[in-house]
Amino acid sequence: MMNYIEKNRDNEYKIVIEDGDPNFQPKAVLAILNLMEMGKQLTIKEMHSLFVAEVSERQVRRYVKILEDCNLVTNIPKRFESKNRVYCATTFGPSSSRTFTTDQLLSLYVLKQLISNFKNSFISKEIETIILKIQQSFGSNLTYFLDSPDDEEDESTENEQKIYWNQLPGVATIDRNVPDTVLHKLLDATLQRHWIDVTFFSTKDNVEKKRRVFPFIVYSYEGLMYAYMYHPGHKKPFTLSTHHIKRIEKADEMVNIIPFDQKEFLRSRFAVYEGKLEKVSLTVKDEFRSLFENRSWHISQTTTTRNGKLVVKMEVPLKPDFVAWVIRWSSAFSDIKPSTLKDKVVSELQDVIKNFSENQ
Repeated sequence: MMNYIEKNRDNEYKIVIEDGDPNFQPKAVLAILNLMEMGKQLTIKEMHSLFVAEVSERQVRRYVKILEDCNLVTNIPKRFESKNRVYCATTFGPSSSRTFTTDQLLSLYVLKQLISNFKNSFISKEIETIILKIQQSFGSNLTYFLDSPDDEEDESTENEQKIYWNQLPGVATIDRNVPDTVLHKLLDATLQRHWIDVTFFSTKDNVEKKRRVFPFIVYSYEGLMYAYMYHPGHKKPFTLSTHHIKRIEKADEMVNIIPFDQKEFLRSRFAVYEGKLEKVSLTVKDEFRSLFENRSWHISQTTTTRNGKLVVKMEVPLKPDFVAWVIRWSSAFSDIKPSTLKDKVVSELQDVIKNFSENQ
C-alpha cells in the first residue's frame, strides 16, 4: 500500500499527503485509484472526507475526472444522481496493489466457510471459477486460500496454515437429489421473474402434481433447498422442497409479475414452515445470557430484562422447525410460554426418553 494511505485507530482509511507537497495532485489521484481498486465504492463527498490535508470537493471532483478520462474509474449507474454518484474502479488493473489486506483475507476465509455447503453442485464449480479470477487478478500469493473445496482431503495441503475455520459439526452439503437442470431452470425463472409450470411429488397425496406458479426466492435450510412461490389458485405463496420437483417448464402465459414481500416471508415462519403466529416468551438462565443477548433469531424478536432475568420474545408458528430449535436450547431456558409450546417440547422429550428406555 502507498505510504500516503494510512489506517486510523477506527480501522478507517485516510489519505495523508502534506499540504505543501509539489506532487500533491498525482499522489491524490493515485491514492483514490488505489482505494477503489481495493474494492471501495465512494461518492465525491466520501473521498473528500478521507483527505487529511485541506482540499476542496471541487478539487476531488477534478481528480476523479482525470481517472474517468483514463477509463480507470466509473460511476455506478442508477445508484445516485449528480453529486451523490458512487464511483468504483473499472478493473483490477496493473496499478492495483495485487495483494489483499489482512481484513480482506480474513473476510475471504469466512466466505469460503459459508459457501462450503454448496460443495458437489454446479454452484461450487462456478464459485471455483470466480476464485480463480480473483487469483489471476491479485497474483499467486493466495494459493493457501484458493485451494479446491476438497483441499482438506489432500495430503499435500494437510499442514497448510489456516487463519479461520467454522467449527460447526454436521454441516450439510446441498441436496444432491436436485438435478442441475431443475435447479438451473428454477434459478433462471427466479432471476428473470417469469411464470413456470412445475411438476412435483406431493407427499401429502402421494402423487405427482403440476401447477403454474411464480417463483420468488430459493433458500436453503439444514442442507435442503426450498422454493418459495406464488400459487394463483390459492392466491397466496407456498413453499416447495426442491428435491420433490420433477420437471420445470417455462409458462407461455401469465406475464404479470407478482411482488415479493420479504418482510412477510420472514415474519410468517421461523425457518421453513409457516403457520399461525403465536406469542412466545423464553426466559434465559443467567449462565446462558451471553449466548442470547446479541443474537437475532427472528425478525419479530425483542429482548428485555424482567426481575433481573433475560427474556426473549417473538411471534412465530409453533411448527416442527421452531419446536426443534427450542428443544435444542431447552437447557438454557428456565421458563417457556405459551403452555402449548411447553407441552409440545415436553411431549417430544418424553417420546425420546420412552424410545430409548424401551430399546435398552
